[in-house]
Amino acid sequence: MDKQIKLKLSNAENKYNEEISSFSLSYSGKRMENPEVSYRIISALKADASLFIELNSSLLNMDASDKKKLSEKFMEGLKQLGIEYLNKKTVESERRRVLSISLEGKKVEGFETYALIPGEIWCQQEFKELLPSEGLRYYLSTDDSESNLSAFADLDEEERLKLSRMVIFDNAALGSMGINTAYLTKSEINRLLE
Repeated sequence: MDKQIKLKLSNAENKYNEEISSFSLSYSGKRMENPEVSYRIISALKADASLFIELNSSLLNMDASDKKKLSEKFMEGLKQLGIEYLNKKTVESERRRVLSISLEGKKVEGFETYALIPGEIWCQQEFKELLPSEGLRYYLSTDDSESNLSAFADLDEEERLKLSRMVIFDNAALGSMGINTAYLTKSEINRLLE
């Protein structure tokens, strides 16, 4: 990894499934914006493999109208690049904050947008600029055999995790990633990031 990039990989507790290792990765770069640092980290972790990405409104910390604008911009960018994507409508609780306490509010329309990103698309500057810094989930597959976008999107979260070498939620705006894996240890992830 570039010497201008500072990384800190820490263990994170996973109370729900002891078979899954969870890590937190904090990052920053000298003379480099966080989205660029994030792109380089994901590139190192994915190597030459294709990957699935997910933009999920329930994972974004923004109001409903901003989520909708982000989703529309993201889907339009995918369409312009000729990338197949799938968008699912969901229902979620709008969160309100009162004195820094998050409260559930009314039910609002949400979304889950999935796309399969081949290696040659990943390397394009236009695609790199499309990646939202507010939060994106990456599924790095164990091999390149899984390429059916519709079938992948229909899986539940646990099944997707089993099919993936790593699942990464990245919030480039905060310079932070959450990494879940059933296949890699902390030292193996550190080696990929060297």
